[in-house]
Amino acid sequence: MALNTLKRVDNLIRKRLKSNFFLVKYGLFSTSADDVIIERKDSIGIIKLNNPKEKNCLKQSMINKISTTLDEWNGDNNLQLVILKAADHEFFSVGGAADSFVKLAKEPQHSTQYFAETYKFIYKFCTFNVPTVALVNGIMASSGATLAANCTYRVVSEKAGFSLPEVTYGFIPDDGASYYLSRESGRLGFYLALTGQQISKRDLVTAGIATHFVTSAGMENLETALLAAKLDHS
Repeated sequence: MALNTLKRVDNLIRKRLKSNFFLVKYGLFSTSADDVIIERKDSIGIIKLNNPKEKNCLKQSMINKISTTLDEWNGDNNLQLVILKAADHEFFSVGGAADSFVKLAKEPQHSTQYFAETYKFIYKFCTFNVPTVALVNGIMASSGATLAANCTYRVVSEKAGFSLPEVTYGFIPDDGASYYLSRESGRLGFYLALTGQQISKRDLVTAGIATHFVTSAGMENLETALLAAKLDHS
């Protein structure tokens, strides 16, 4: 009985490693245990992107951890707010790694799996049933920008920037960008989708990508105030 159990566990591990082999091969799977730091402080959940060496590029391992956390938090009546932030003060998140995608294109059967899982994760995060706050103190791009731009509140500093690099090499605005860009005021979203123009600082608020502007020096104070707030549990 015990031997059969061990065999089943071994098979499951081997299957999992095999399914993630191409992610490791193309640099889309991080082996770091702390590439995402999850914290829970009373009624507030904190998701901290912690892969600064790769500009907080969203690896599949990071996506898996955040997705699992959202599943665990879903339906928790004590959870009142989720804060999304990054450890790196230069890059919030640049989304996926373009060089890895170029290599991945050579094996379309694997790229289909990767993109399917990524898009499902983005949808899950952007439709989460608890208010979310993005504290953006660096550059956000592609799927990293999508996560921030779809939060309930998007707070940026003078270090914040926005870009859609995929547009500059002939790809459509990816990872749900067409959804939020189509809802920007005037024709600005249309312009950004066509040109991939970078914008930053207070212009992000004007464009509607951000809701609030706070200096980088005040970002930590804002987070402290949010954590100290007495949120309604009703």
